[in-house]
Amino acid sequence: MAAMEKAQSLDADPWSIGCFGYALAVSGDRAKAGQILSDLENLAQRRYVTPSARMVVHLGLGEREKALEWLEKCYEDVDPQCWYLKLEPFYDSLRPEPRFQALLKKVGLDK
Repeated sequence: MAAMEKAQSLDADPWSIGCFGYALAVSGDRAKAGQILSDLENLAQRRYVTPSARMVVHLGLGEREKALEWLEKCYEDVDPQCWYLKLEPFYDSLRPEPRFQALLKKVGLDK
């Protein structure tokens, strides 16, 4: 975790920050993961922050509805993360959701 924190401080890439928030959340540090979400919101005031950065933190926190909202925004913004909907294991908890299945269909990955 220390290595991820160091990497995040060196690279302010929103996706990297979001992945760090995901790692914090799944390791049980919900408070720090929540702070990462706040950091991403603040960063979004200054530059573009991909919806997937926020989506992945909500996913780590187990907030499936919020994760799905951001995932739908990923589709609207043509976020490359949509290319991995069938591959990434962190989407496993969303797979049974009708909204996720509808998104797979929109992206053309429902077959």
